[in-house]
Amino acid sequence: MNQARIWSTDALMLLTAAIWGSTFVAQQLGMDSVGPFAYTAARMTLGLLLIAPLWSWRGGPFAAMPPLPSRGLWRDGALLGGVLFVAINLQQVGLLGTSVSNAGFITGLYVVLVPLLLALGGRRVPPAVWLAVTLAAAGLYFLSVKPDATIAPGDWLQLGSAFIWAVHVLLVGRYARRHDALRLSVVQYLVAALLSWVVAWARTEPMGPSALLEAAGAIAWGGILSIGVAYTLQVVAQRHAHPTHAAIIYSSEGVFAALGGWWVLGEALGWRGWGGAALIVAGMLVAQLGRRD
Repeated sequence: MNQARIWSTDALMLLTAAIWGSTFVAQQLGMDSVGPFAYTAARMTLGLLLIAPLWSWRGGPFAAMPPLPSRGLWRDGALLGGVLFVAINLQQVGLLGTSVSNAGFITGLYVVLVPLLLALGGRRVPPAVWLAVTLAAAGLYFLSVKPDATIAPGDWLQLGSAFIWAVHVLLVGRYARRHDALRLSVVQYLVAALLSWVVAWARTEPMGPSALLEAAGAIAWGGILSIGVAYTLQVVAQRHAHPTHAAIIYSSEGVFAALGGWWVLGEALGWRGWGGAALIVAGMLVAQLGRRD
């Protein structure tokens, strides 16, 4: 890959991380009016409507990406959508029991988990990865475990979400090379949206017109920017990026989440929290920079 493409790919992934990090605030605010699965369903549907025309139309900035027919698109897209559904809703429900800052940094642990999952697939685990795991575990302790040794319930869900996000990053890296990136995005959003609507209905969450209207701003931010723009940028950018390289750039998501939580919600991590966050970021960097693949 030439240097210009490397820089443009990195810029797209950094923009993706910034949008994702800021969206934690919208996710928190949206649940003031609607349930967690209803919020996910609404933002997924909005994002889907935004990019659905790109299934066939590729004018303007998309002219350089003509539709590419491929076998297995619906199968692979449905798998991605199912994984996305689990990851994003664990994160969403977890926000009911933790802060935006904690959610952002704990979610970022998938950066450490990506090389570990690659190792489980048969690749040797270098010493740097084990050092990264140690740093991240220590950081998670200081960030999530309170002085009285309790852990916020939402932090456990965010940790589970991080595992699923790691799987999603690896799958995107594989399938974005096999299929048309934009069509793949359409299929995964469709599946994730449908599953979220079904669960929201089964749980009888508040999701009537008045509730959705009250949450319209948060839904628009989470749907148009985070789903319609950021997740599509992820799929497009990762056609040319190694999963571990992508993961280290996405690790800045936690920093953007913490800044958003401080600026909009008035959250404060404190010295203990920032120390834990710094250890987690250090673990992310070690896990990725220590690899030679």
